[in-house]
Amino acid sequence: MSAKATSENLRVAAMRLRLTRAGYRLTSARLAVMEVLAQGLVHPTAENVHERVRAGGERASRASVYRSLAALEQAGAVRRVSVPNGPARFELMGIGDGSKRPDWHMVCQECGRVVDIDGAELAALRKAGKALTHCQVRLRGICKRCREAARASAGAVC
Repeated sequence: MSAKATSENLRVAAMRLRLTRAGYRLTSARLAVMEVLAQGLVHPTAENVHERVRAGGERASRASVYRSLAALEQAGAVRRVSVPNGPARFELMGIGDGSKRPDWHMVCQECGRVVDIDGAELAALRKAGKALTHCQVRLRGICKRCREAARASAGAVC
């Protein structure tokens, strides 16, 4: 078994454990959603997840995918990332990190892409003995891809 497959299996196992501990049943739709999330998609929307679930052969409705994501969120297996003027995104929680991990994101004002930002400063506060229980910071800016595209188009001769 490849390292990637092993990693995906561990992610699915962690999500299954969180769901069952929270009292949720393991339906085929929920398992399909977990398998898609375990593939490492970066901040997918519910629609992205639904498309991948359907492409994988599962006959899950959009409503089933939304309910599965809500259950995974309630169980602490995924985190919802709210995006102004756009659909919510989801990110897989690390094994055992709960919601205490600093959660910084930048939302690109041009393309809407959600980019993780390193929260080392907050981790340093925790090391200094501060009782950080949760933090979510959303920064707005322009991602590297859009900045480079703007530079390229500014240099183009019309």
